[in-house]
Amino acid sequence: MKRCNERGLYTLVATLAAVVLITWQGVGLCAEASGASAVTSHDYLMDKQADYGCSMAMLDDSELSDAVASGFSKFDLDTTTGLARVYLNVDSRSFVEVDSIKMGYYNSGWDQDWTNVSFGAAGDLLECRGLFIEAQFADITDPVNRRLESLKVGTPSMTGPISATFNSFSGHIENPIDGVLVDGYRLNLGTRTIQSTNSEFYVKLSTTGAQTGWWFYWNNATITP
Repeated sequence: MKRCNERGLYTLVATLAAVVLITWQGVGLCAEASGASAVTSHDYLMDKQADYGCSMAMLDDSELSDAVASGFSKFDLDTTTGLARVYLNVDSRSFVEVDSIKMGYYNSGWDQDWTNVSFGAAGDLLECRGLFIEAQFADITDPVNRRLESLKVGTPSMTGPISATFNSFSGHIENPIDGVLVDGYRLNLGTRTIQSTNSEFYVKLSTTGAQTGWWFYWNNATITP
């Protein structure tokens, strides 16, 4: 189980990173927006370039000291509870189709077995506002006995559809009006669409507690056939 979970975790992190980088609706390393008029006098990347092609540029110490940025990321560490949290101020919009997603194979079955998966739709993109990573440790202040108990990757606000044939689903889905819609382990939901509206969403990998293995969570979503 440990080896399979680690492999699944690496795949999940790599996939999330790729989706965020591809769909990030912001300003990237390319300084050009809509021509020379979009470049300000403090655009150090463009100051180092002869034209409007995108490239990396090395800055000296004085230029680095003049560049100021804040609010992109935040890191919290609570040694009392053993919780480490990273928040990234990143917004993304995506429409991604995947043939199959499988996570957590042990005891002759999958925690998650989804086929014909769609994150977003052609006319209804999946929007995530913010990204967080949470790691829960036991004995976090003890270098010898410290161990990772769970890892969450998610967003505080997700809006849009996720559609799939959920051959096996472990997770929790609720909304403020109807209450808990799904809460269980390795459920066969069939072909469904989970429609989020400003919902907290995360995927969790845990080695302890009632939700051992891979678990998905929504706090404001509906389910349609």
